[in-house]
Amino acid sequence: MLIQKSSGNLLHLIIVALFLTACAPTIIRYYPRVIEKSLTKKIQIIEVNLNESSSKETYLDLMKYKVQYAYGYLLERADRVYDDDYSEAIILQDKAKLIFKEAIEIGLNQLNTRYSSFNQWLASEKGDQISFTQKDTPYLYWLAAAYGGAIKSSRANPKWVIHLPKVGRLLEKAIEIEPNWNYGSLYSAMISFTVSRPDPSINLRKTAQKYFDLALKASDGEDASPYLAFAENISIKEQNKTEFLHLTNTVLTMDIGQNPELTLGNIIAQERARWLQSKLEDLFYE
Repeated sequence: MLIQKSSGNLLHLIIVALFLTACAPTIIRYYPRVIEKSLTKKIQIIEVNLNESSSKETYLDLMKYKVQYAYGYLLERADRVYDDDYSEAIILQDKAKLIFKEAIEIGLNQLNTRYSSFNQWLASEKGDQISFTQKDTPYLYWLAAAYGGAIKSSRANPKWVIHLPKVGRLLEKAIEIEPNWNYGSLYSAMISFTVSRPDPSINLRKTAQKYFDLALKASDGEDASPYLAFAENISIKEQNKTEFLHLTNTVLTMDIGQNPELTLGNIIAQERARWLQSKLEDLFYE
């Protein structure tokens, strides 16, 4: 069986977070260890050179790479080894959780440095209002991703699940600031959050469909992540096998080279779609 998808998993980030410009698509496809080595090297280089004068962009990169590594390698691998080696899957999840916690700390430190009342804003809708700018969008996004990853890797530990509203608050604010950021990544994230949020919509499908359509429009249909996000979060939940196969087959037959900036992410999406189709008996009961 698959690892249970806990609240706020933001599975689309497994796709969009792995934009590794230094690695050729064929290498990414066949050698996942390259993902691990590439990201760990990036992380190590930044951490070795961190000092008081390091730029905010450096900290953003560090947060991003940590989230990418934890999602794209550790949690993805945990999913795949779960059936054969449960203990190894748990070890991978726990390691990912520690890295997500580090990313959260980086994000909070950076945003609190910029806005002294950020913690209060994040903790409650009644908190101080902050005039965010488009420069904040990636920080809000990656912090949301880090919280989502910590929740997923904690296996729905209440200590982490209570942070789920923060994921929505961060994503919704980022959409308010810069809705089409990164080819609609925020909309794809909201497809997943729509299903797991503590105050779910009365019509989950209708809400998720809205974000799905917006994500496709933002990327001109060239990003595979909305298809996979909808398939994993809506089609499986509703046990709509026909729709699931249609969406994952769309991913598998996409021209992944239409947009060079999305090519590697789409390759990762295709690999996951192929793997998910191999697990149909676990995902669908009829």
